[in-house]
Amino acid sequence: VYCLRGRVDYCVGSERYHLYPGCSLLIDASQPHAFCNVTGEPAQMILVFQSKGDGDGAIQRHLDPGTNRP
Repeated sequence: VYCLRGRVDYCVGSERYHLYPGCSLLIDASQPHAFCNVTGEPAQMILVFQSKGDGDGAIQRHLDPGTNRP
């Protein structure tokens, strides 16, 4: 995860990380995780997914709004 603009909070397990422009975070996506924009200002980030062989399944789970709940 790389924050380009704004502020994004990224929760991984019981930890909360505050990301600002230029901040990055590397996580093991098998842990419970979610992100949210905690301000009313636009935020922009880059997410890079590396699959462990299940094809596009990991990407689809992250981009489907019904499955990405904090």
